[in-house]
Amino acid sequence: MTDRWKALSERLQGETEHIADYFYDKLRLCQALQLTFTETRDHIVMGIRSQELAVYAMSRDHCTTATLLADLQEWQRLYELRRTQFPTTARPHVVPAAKTTKYEQRNTDTRRTADETPSTSATPSEGPTTSSDLPKTSTVRCYNCGGTGHISRDCPKPRKPCSGCQSTTHSRGQCTVNPRKVAPPAETYCVELTSRYPKVNCFMKDILFNDIRATCLIDTGSSDVLVRIGLAERSTSEIRKVCRPLVTVGDTNSPGAVTLGETTADIAVDNASAADHPVLVVSDDSIPVDVIVGRTWLNLPHISYYKRQDELVIETLNGINSTALSENVSEESTNVYAALVSADKPTMTPLLHTDVKIDPGVTEAERGSLMTPINEDRDVFAKTLAELNCTDVMKMNIDKVQGSDPVCQKPYRTSPTDRRITAQILNDWKSAGVVSDSTSPYASPVLLVNKGTGEKRLCVDYRRLNQQTQNQPYPMPDIDDLLSRLAESRIFSTMDLSNGLLQIPRSEEAKEKTAFVTEETTARFERMPFGLKGAPGTFQRNMNTVSRGVMQPGQKVHAIKTFPQPRDAHELTGKDVAYERGRSRRRRWRCPT
Repeated sequence: MTDRWKALSERLQGETEHIADYFYDKLRLCQALQLTFTETRDHIVMGIRSQELAVYAMSRDHCTTATLLADLQEWQRLYELRRTQFPTTARPHVVPAAKTTKYEQRNTDTRRTADETPSTSATPSEGPTTSSDLPKTSTVRCYNCGGTGHISRDCPKPRKPCSGCQSTTHSRGQCTVNPRKVAPPAETYCVELTSRYPKVNCFMKDILFNDIRATCLIDTGSSDVLVRIGLAERSTSEIRKVCRPLVTVGDTNSPGAVTLGETTADIAVDNASAADHPVLVVSDDSIPVDVIVGRTWLNLPHISYYKRQDELVIETLNGINSTALSENVSEESTNVYAALVSADKPTMTPLLHTDVKIDPGVTEAERGSLMTPINEDRDVFAKTLAELNCTDVMKMNIDKVQGSDPVCQKPYRTSPTDRRITAQILNDWKSAGVVSDSTSPYASPVLLVNKGTGEKRLCVDYRRLNQQTQNQPYPMPDIDDLLSRLAESRIFSTMDLSNGLLQIPRSEEAKEKTAFVTEETTARFERMPFGLKGAPGTFQRNMNTVSRGVMQPGQKVHAIKTFPQPRDAHELTGKDVAYERGRSRRRRWRCPT
């Protein structure tokens, strides 16, 4: 560690060393010591040979190493350009004269006058002490009367009294009776320059251009990759002289610049790279950075890029090898290969006995016999959200109060961990068809709440939307009535719907109103979510409609009592035969034992 600190402190820019080479070498030493950006910036600036460049760099505000290097290179470029336009010439060395006071200068002028006229005095005068000793041409002003030719000590007029105590023995500044009020010390305030634009430019990135580190600008509006000729020559690339017009903003008939040539280079940005990529070479003054990465590199099949908050992510797609693409794909190939993909839903996998809660005393043979009728109705059992169906009995609608405006709120700020969990939940919901992308004017924020199991549940804050939603009254079951009905019962059975609210679809107008916003995207619910006003009543209405005429009070117990006694093993597993026999009710069967 001591050797690293010594190497860092001794690393200075060489007399002919390029600023970029010094920058990256010094940056490597700082990264080896795991220094902060502020410490890294200070060490880099202290090792710069040019004092003017160091002072300029210290006066600038930098947030990343990329912006620091861009400032250093831009200053170096302007300095070289100015030096060629204004060549410096050697000037004689002038010793600065000693600084003299006003009275010393006056005495010097008096001595010069005395030297020019003959004098019998052997020693020079020590200077004036009274008004009579001053030269007649002096413009000495009296502070007492305001006249010239004498000082206040020799003024013939009465002395002005002190404005504080009216005494003539002292001046106002020496008054002890009524001294002047001392002004309070000046207060300092920290003033920071604010800007509408972010300090961090996420489109500025580090690049490896033929294994030489430089700074690049990710420009999706540029059709090609452009590089400065200085970097191209340092990377020992073979430059072929080709002049091509570069059209920029303005007149398309008049090109803004002309290329100096073209070459190929290995380009790597973040986690993506491409070998032998075609590059256009331009002059150093044509572009503000070393390299401009355009669409010819960004649109490669194995490269993906997207913006997330203040970060531009560039990565390689999984399963695609850039080397294999460059070697095996021929530009002259005209064959197109297509794959037939079925749009049907995937076949549901059968349920296993591990998916069902069964009494531990049941044998393996009995377990298999039980799973057979369950898998015959496999479509009514959903293991995942993707297998969840919707009812066709009704759709939920949201009737808003007259005169209400669309609810549009900002997303709640969350931690990076919660953002990843939210994105994963939304991806699962989109795959299952529960939510879809939205361009609705409505936007309600989301938040994560903790479940009892320790997992996270994604909830939408619909409080603002519920305030402008009309009531939809519907009678709900009373818990006291339900308990009184079950007071004398000993065997209880329940039927629990899997995500019951999500099995009720919504009208198209209601889908727009349930749109929500996260820190990364917007979406809307295709089905009825939790937290909406009127959702419990709509769900209860749907359940009453579906069960009307099917689940009458006491019918379950009666069906169990009248269940037919099976005569063999085939009838035991053949529920259709038993159902038909029980339905006919031609004869009364004994209750099974």
